[in-house]
Amino acid sequence: MHLTAAKKGTAAGLLLLFLAGAAFGASPLARPQPAAAAASTQNWRSIQIANDKLERLQTVAGEFRKVGESIDLSLRSLPGNHASHSYKLNEAREKLNRAAVLLADLESMKHELEPWQRQAIERVTPIAAQAAAHTRAAIRHLNERPHARIVPEYTDQLRGIVDHSVAMKRTIDGFLDYADSQNRVQELEASLDIERS
Repeated sequence: MHLTAAKKGTAAGLLLLFLAGAAFGASPLARPQPAAAAASTQNWRSIQIANDKLERLQTVAGEFRKVGESIDLSLRSLPGNHASHSYKLNEAREKLNRAAVLLADLESMKHELEPWQRQAIERVTPIAAQAAAHTRAAIRHLNERPHARIVPEYTDQLRGIVDHSVAMKRTIDGFLDYADSQNRVQELEASLDIERS
């Protein structure tokens, strides 16, 4: 999912508009390499903070995915009751608000981070923004037409929440798995005294 700068700005803006309604050991990936030691040293703290925030974002994405799974089950048993739908949508909004705070913090330090961290932020932000747009639309529909829960305008929004909850979790998991794999490679290179070309 490659977005132009204007679309990225719009995605971040949508996510931050949705908002209106801690310490962790640094991974070896963040260790300064000899050639980039001076530049990396000044960013060391930011990289550590970003690692922590990305881990927390992974937790929030997992919680959001569970909400998505619950919504998916309710799609199979529509119309369901208004209170249940309202609860699930408010829970989705709460998870997305937590994600938005983390993403905004990460965005503000993005220029100091490792390339994989910047890419993680760039990929997750539009997914979260789209999930927020679907959630906002579903909440609006439920408030305006509480008994119209089997119409496509509403069920399509719920499906969007489900799809984006899965995509958000999968994306952040993929980036953190990548970092773990790179760390393991670096550990093996160090233990085997392999020189990098």
